[in-house]
Amino acid sequence: SGLHFSGSGGFEVTSGGVANAVLVTEGDVTVLSGGTASGVVFAGAAAMTMDVAGTANATTVGAQAFLIVESGAQASGTTVQSGGFEIVSSAGGETGATVLNGGVVIYAASSTVQGVTVSSGGAAALPLVISATQVFTAGVVTAMTTISGATLMSGAWEDLGFADIQSRGVASLTSGALAAAVTVELGGKLS
Repeated sequence: SGLHFSGSGGFEVTSGGVANAVLVTEGDVTVLSGGTASGVVFAGAAAMTMDVAGTANATTVGAQAFLIVESGAQASGTTVQSGGFEIVSSAGGETGATVLNGGVVIYAASSTVQGVTVSSGGAAALPLVISATQVFTAGVVTAMTTISGATLMSGAWEDLGFADIQSRGVASLTSGALAAAVTVELGGKLS
């Protein structure tokens, strides 16, 4: 509790273990199934990753840091700052995250996302299904929008992550928009 970790090798939290209020400025963190990390803050100048198979509460994901919530894992109260990334895998969960200006969240299909707020300038790449005759344009939203468990404030980016563009479905990206792990089926179009 209240530790500052700066080791290049990183550390792991095993089943039954708890990491509480740790400041990480270098190295990666692994939270194994049954482990819990609470109040971990990434604030280094180098790229860092927190790989969660257990539980992560109130994580602060700073610039160049990645929070990866694996299948079956649960994160809550995450804050994604400018330059930080959160990726929630299929069957992973996130509740109550806040994505600030310059932060990015990417949610896989079959992930469980609730109460996520994306501020103006933040970005959410969502697992949308774009079916026949639907047209979707990824870019900045001009009014508050709630979709797939996330509320995007005016000025936030609505992007494509793990999306499925089905036959005769159409998606386009405005300048600066993001597409990650998108599937374009036969007859679908992404431009």
